[in-house]
Amino acid sequence: MTNRIYTSDYKHGGTMKTATNDRKGEILAFLKKFPLVAVAAGHFNDAVTGEEVDASWCAYRDGGFTWDTCDVYHFEKYDLELSPEFCAHALAV
Repeated sequence: MTNRIYTSDYKHGGTMKTATNDRKGEILAFLKKFPLVAVAAGHFNDAVTGEEVDASWCAYRDGGFTWDTCDVYHFEKYDLELSPEFCAHALAV
């Protein structure tokens, strides 16, 4: 079973929770270092503006967690709130 890395169901109509993360740079580096495991045809929308984001929608996996380009984008741009379990995992590697 895999776990999502964020705390809110922002991709399916829920509100996107945000939170400042003092170790954002380290976590971003972790999120971006993995080779992709899947690529989707199409793009995703910015959860704040609703505008289409011109980026490939790729999926990643590590240690029982899954994330995609959409999650990385929202964490980097808006401080998407990540689960404490995922943050601990990312910072321990």
